[in-house]
Amino acid sequence: MPAEPAEPRTMVVWCPDWPVMAVLTDLPAGAPAAVLDSAPGVLVLGAIRDLGWPASLLDLALGVVGTSPIPTPLYICGFEAGYEKAPYPALYDPEISGGRSPLFNSMEAPDLSDSAACPEVDVHRPPPAAEHHVSRLIRRTGADASPGTAPEILRARTEECGWAMLRESLDLLPTGILARQAELLAKPTGQELSDDDSRIRSMVHLELGHRSKVFNHAGGHRFRRSA
Repeated sequence: MPAEPAEPRTMVVWCPDWPVMAVLTDLPAGAPAAVLDSAPGVLVLGAIRDLGWPASLLDLALGVVGTSPIPTPLYICGFEAGYEKAPYPALYDPEISGGRSPLFNSMEAPDLSDSAACPEVDVHRPPPAAEHHVSRLIRRTGADASPGTAPEILRARTEECGWAMLRESLDLLPTGILARQAELLAKPTGQELSDDDSRIRSMVHLELGHRSKVFNHAGGHRFRRSA
């Protein structure tokens, strides 16, 4: 039997930024297997390290237009509603994020490991969550997502889920990583924090303060969320 044609291994990721950039990546041969390198009941996140960027999205678009048999209009929309104008100040940690996939943030980067299936893939195994509040919020959002539900209600439900998930993630972070978040957020960025980023900073400081009180109450003994 003739061999089946190889599937394309080029991925295009669009980033709504200006100047707009695209990511063109020839995926490593073992990357698909690495992404699925998991065990039953265990959440595993995999991401390639070398995204092959930057490549200008405008160059990419002009190349596609140039190969089209018919004239094709080109529309550049710039920012779209829903995207931040500036990244979260503690998105990447320059001390540890440089050698890891940029698809993982500074909260995840310290716990990354190399994939057994592909050396060019980083793997993150989030700790299991003990709090069921987030699951209840997600189920409620799904139940509300029916025809006729006002968009603002669904947006509010989704936002509530997002903040609850962040609260749970901060609760599970080792104290050292949490303290590093506070340190990154305290550094000058040349711009004021957005309302959401300020809220995240407050949540980080609140969790650190809570742990400090628990630590002192326990007489200086380490507890489960300590680094």
